[in-house]
Amino acid sequence: MLEEDLTGRHATLAAGTILFAEKRFNSSTRRLDLYVVHARTPDDAELSLSALVFDTQKSGGLAGIINVPDIAESGGSHVVSSTLRAGSQQALELAGRGSAAEQVAGSAAASILDERERYSQESRQAQVTITVPSQTVYIRIEASF
Repeated sequence: MLEEDLTGRHATLAAGTILFAEKRFNSSTRRLDLYVVHARTPDDAELSLSALVFDTQKSGGLAGIINVPDIAESGGSHVVSSTLRAGSQQALELAGRGSAAEQVAGSAAASILDERERYSQESRQAQVTITVPSQTVYIRIEASF
């Protein structure tokens, strides 16, 4: 919410205007990047904006508490348990058909590779949550309004 009037070329946003932004977690800076795209004035007028958000030290984005889901533990134990399960199942099925140890080893290796790929895909899709406290910020207008 704007604390003071902000005058542009074509309009003035009054104090109390609410800003709406698109958000993105920046994994390089480990901050929440915000891009203001919309504003609603106290008299309910709405307009599009283009602005970047900075903290009071004029660093891009906002710092916060970062929570990355820990799928490493569940994924890692799942790889081990499914490999053991695949190996024991293959040992039973392959008994009497050549070297069971060779066939189980091949099956276990394939299972590990499959699980590693699945785990890798889940890691890339894990959602990051960043909690940012309410704070005073600066905005840099990118296009006149």
